[in-house]
Formats: sequence, structure tokens, C-alpha cells
Amino acid sequence: MRAAKVAIDPWSESKIDPWTESGGTYVATFRRHLDDIARRLSEQGWRRVQTSFNSDFGCAELHDADKGVIARVKVHGSECSPYEAIVRTDLPDDMKALFSGFLPVRVKFQTLSAW
Repeated sequence: MRAAKVAIDPWSESKIDPWTESGGTYVATFRRHLDDIARRLSEQGWRRVQTSFNSDFGCAELHDADKGVIARVKVHGSECSPYEAIVRTDLPDDMKALFSGFLPVRVKFQTLSAW
């Protein structure tokens, strides 16, 4: 019998790490970069952007306190070497540039609704 998964609220005051199940994934190696992007988005007017790992999709998510998920990031690689990040988002182009500037791999963009 499988244990039920519990959704992690990135704004919760609890001490649960929202990246708990990310170990061994390529995207986990970029957590610091994604946290920096979230901080920059918060400084540009988004409400308290936070990051977390979505184990169902195997991707990182950036959440806005009002709008919910504003971006999903999946990193592909081979032989322990990440080579590409797929960012699904509907953010304006100037904000997409944050991903290209902070992630040290090739970045491709797709619409969030295509997920």
C-alpha cells in the first residue's frame, strides 16, 4: 500500500523543506539559482515568489502568493551532466531573461499551459 502524498505549501510556517523529494534530480542542483530568480521576481513586483519541488512532475515550481504556479522548470542531462532546462511559463520576455541569465545551461521556453 502506497502512502498518500501530501501537497507542500511553499508559504507554510512549518520547517518542512519544499525540496525534500528532489534528491538526485538534475533540477535540484540548480535550487540556489532558482531561489535567486524567485527573489528577483519578488523584487520586481510579484508577491513572495517561492520555489518547491513537484515530485509528480519531477520539476521545480516557482509560486506567486496570489497567482499560484508561475513557472515550472525541468532540467535534462546525461551521465551526471545537466545540459538543458525547459522552462514552462507565461511570464513576459523581460522576466524570462532571468532564467537565461541565472541558469548555467541552455534554456528553452514553452507555455505553462502546455504542461
